[in-house]
Amino acid sequence: MPTVAPLWVLLLVTVALAASAEDAQPAPRAPWPQHTPTPPFINAADFGLQPCSPDRLKVEDFHTNPDSTTALQAALDAGAGAVVYIPAGQYRVTAPLRIQTGTTVMGAGYNATMLLTEKPIPAILHAKGVGGPMTVIRDLWTCGPIGGNWQATGIWLEGCNGVTVRDCWVSALETGIRVDGISDTWLRNIVFELNQHGIVVKCPELSWASGNLRLLDCYGYQNYQTGITLEKCRGVQVSDCSAVGSGTFLQARDCAQMTITGSQVNWDASPWRKFGLRLEGCDYVTASGNVIEGMVEYGVAAVDCRHLTLTGNVIRNTQGGPGLIIERCEVASVTANSVTESASDGIRVGGCRYLSLTGNVVDAYGQGAGLTAQAAGLRVTAPCLDSELHGNLVRPADNGAPATAGLEAP
Repeated sequence: MPTVAPLWVLLLVTVALAASAEDAQPAPRAPWPQHTPTPPFINAADFGLQPCSPDRLKVEDFHTNPDSTTALQAALDAGAGAVVYIPAGQYRVTAPLRIQTGTTVMGAGYNATMLLTEKPIPAILHAKGVGGPMTVIRDLWTCGPIGGNWQATGIWLEGCNGVTVRDCWVSALETGIRVDGISDTWLRNIVFELNQHGIVVKCPELSWASGNLRLLDCYGYQNYQTGITLEKCRGVQVSDCSAVGSGTFLQARDCAQMTITGSQVNWDASPWRKFGLRLEGCDYVTASGNVIEGMVEYGVAAVDCRHLTLTGNVIRNTQGGPGLIIERCEVASVTANSVTESASDGIRVGGCRYLSLTGNVVDAYGQGAGLTAQAAGLRVTAPCLDSELHGNLVRPADNGAPATAGLEAP
């Protein structure tokens, strides 16, 4: 006969199982983390900071809040070359806050420390001619009041060397982050949203002072005009960045030695989105492993570029034009890209020299509603000299729109 456990043993087992189930319950969600630096540091709270009133954050009455500009500037001057900590709170700024070389400006977290302005000032935080040792801006939020400020900039780096901006949020401004002249500049884990222009980096010429820009893990949301704009920059790495609903994701003009990898560009119902990636007059550029979808005019365009490599990119659901455009480029390799669901042509090329366009997949092109002209999987608008255009797989959309499978040449 089977052995029956005593009653007291069964009771102990039941209690143990109940305790185990209670331990398995998820712990309560922790509050948003707030960061504080390791002592010693300068605490801006010791200089008479006065936070904004929570019921006066809208643009129409934001000017009635206390002005913290003097207190913040006094803290930055006292902590020049050290760590200046701005505790959690919302602070009104009415003039640019000057940052000196080697200073770390640290908030309690981008959702905790907020610097706001309703004034048309050049910048909330301004670093001019700052050089090494490393200068850092981190863990804070620069923005306009609720309702926006379309005449101000969040963070302005002017002619600087060796500056890092990390773990910050910039929003509701004319320009989120502006960089004029770069050398060893890092923008890392930046959220730029609801600005006219998200991040703008411009250099006067391609030189040693225009080199080594890193944009890593940056995210843009509904920047109405542009997401990221680069002009005359050398040695640029854009890695694992993304955008949703912005007018553009990234446009680069007259840049050199640039890589763009792992970017994700999604669409939403925003009517102002135009294109994902545009390269114009650039040299030695590689764009690989990017996903760009839902743009209106086109997905990706390269115009007047040299030494161009586009490989392994996914371009889909271009709603008003071709997926990929290559015009007047020289020494270019366009391989293993997937271009699907374009409104008109899948890939459009013209006027190139030494172009290798092979192994691309063009699927379901010609999807535009009411399309009257024939769409082509691969359309050549002007002769391409000393070029190879073969081995591409094309298939038109099955929606009754006029389309021609394969190559349409002039």
